[in-house]
Amino acid sequence: GEPLFTRAEVAACDGSGPEGRILVTYRDGVYDVTEYLREHPGRHFLLNAVGGPVEPWWNYWMVHHISPAVAAALERLRVGRLSDYKPLDDDERSGGGL
Repeated sequence: GEPLFTRAEVAACDGSGPEGRILVTYRDGVYDVTEYLREHPGRHFLLNAVGGPVEPWWNYWMVHHISPAVAAALERLRVGRLSDYKPLDDDERSGGGL
């Protein structure tokens, strides 16, 4: 299976470690955005999510929930999943589209 991460392990990957690794989460997935930050048009916004979930930001920038480019990027950047993931009560209402 794919590697498992806890939320605490993801939070520790905020770019400040020796490897400079930057992880974010979306639902149960863990994504390495270290290199992707260079190509992301809103990289300064993405930096607000380092070490944690992107959902709060994506709920503001709704295009992320419907764009095929976002789905393709996520697939490419996925490095594992959260072992302590708890789904939101209402994914549909919170904008969970992908």
